[in-house]
Amino acid sequence: MCGWEPSNIERTLQLKVGEGLRPIIGDRIRILKTRNQNLSQWVGHEGKVTGINGETISVAAGEGREKKHLTLKKGWYEVIPENFLEETEPQPEAVQKPKGRQRKGCLYKYIENKKLKSGSIVSYPRVIGHRNPDNPTHWRWGFNWEEKVDGEWKGRSIGSIPVGAIALIQSMQERGVSLEEIIGFIKRAKAKK
Repeated sequence: MCGWEPSNIERTLQLKVGEGLRPIIGDRIRILKTRNQNLSQWVGHEGKVTGINGETISVAAGEGREKKHLTLKKGWYEVIPENFLEETEPQPEAVQKPKGRQRKGCLYKYIENKKLKSGSIVSYPRVIGHRNPDNPTHWRWGFNWEEKVDGEWKGRSIGSIPVGAIALIQSMQERGVSLEEIIGFIKRAKAKK
């Protein structure tokens, strides 16, 4: 739900090539899984391979103060293949997209860990049994995006979004509602909380 939808060509390329590629230092990868929920906001983001150590790779994701170094196991990432497609006619998608970076937002789920006075650590929201990845009430929700400030891209984030607003935000993203409208909606939803 982070605004990234691969074209049919990219999807075909991933199925044929991307899944079997072994990364080398400098390759771009897409993060599919992280070692714990505290890092789950990085799922879906891209990173650059900075090291390879047997069955794991080191990855730099994000920029500036938002930069994070992650260690990923095989199956927790996919290599983003370079597209070397020779085409005689420009694709309509390529013609319509403006050059440069697009402002997009990403709805993400996370859990909040708190240390109690007794010293034990508790995860919120509290869940009886197993945490269901498809149940929105089993997660805290946040929304992050990038905006250009003084010529530099800066990461911004809003956390603790009310669960009742999640389906509406997802619907707004699917319909292509502007980032400003989505952020405004989230701020209003939080004010009502």
